[in-house]
Amino acid sequence: TDEVGYKEHLAVTASLLFDELGLHRYAAICRSQATAEVHAAFDDSDSVGFAALRKAMQRSGVEPPDLDGFEWSGLMGIEEATARDAVSAALERALAAGEFAVGARGWRKAQAALASAALDSDHDTQPGQSWRTAVVTERLQRWVAQGEMMSERLAEARSQVANRLLHPIEPVPSAFSAMAVPRVAAPVEGMRPPERRRRLRRAAPDADKRRHRGGADSPAPEGGRPAAPALLSRQQQ
Repeated sequence: TDEVGYKEHLAVTASLLFDELGLHRYAAICRSQATAEVHAAFDDSDSVGFAALRKAMQRSGVEPPDLDGFEWSGLMGIEEATARDAVSAALERALAAGEFAVGARGWRKAQAALASAALDSDHDTQPGQSWRTAVVTERLQRWVAQGEMMSERLAEARSQVANRLLHPIEPVPSAFSAMAVPRVAAPVEGMRPPERRRRLRRAAPDADKRRHRGGADSPAPEGGRPAAPALLSRQQQ
């Protein structure tokens, strides 16, 4: 019904029922100022009401938050919507059990940790899958299906990428050590690194002078072939 004040009356009735059932936390929610503000917003218009409801849900603690490496879609498929409900239910149970308290210090961090654990828990109807992997699979299937509507070649390419993402090849343990780059080069035997750098700097100007003089003054390397700077000098003459 669209009767003004109807939702407030319904909330009062629900609070009495929850009290009788011993669910006093839910009864308090029905009587809360936040609930009254949402109902007043709906009396204004549906758009204002839903906006107020979203804000209240975000502050409630049971709204699944975005996580590091995972964000909820604005347009969800069936699997993602089901996973979101499962995570919300897990947060509701944790809140009722006192595992975290809305508004307490660090409650957002605790909520995120609980949501991540729920997202990685076993799927209810898909053995071997978690809620997270089910969501990722659904998103990739939709991505591949969109490619099929464009071209067969694009669909095939997207299928290969999707298979790699769903079944990644784990690198062998020795690969990481093989790719490691030493941070500090070993010093020359009998010479400390600062001393070596000073000697290289002193030798560099003399080497530059020899290169620029070229011709007969440039010593030829072994094998009798003239050095490259001398060749260039004769070619330019």
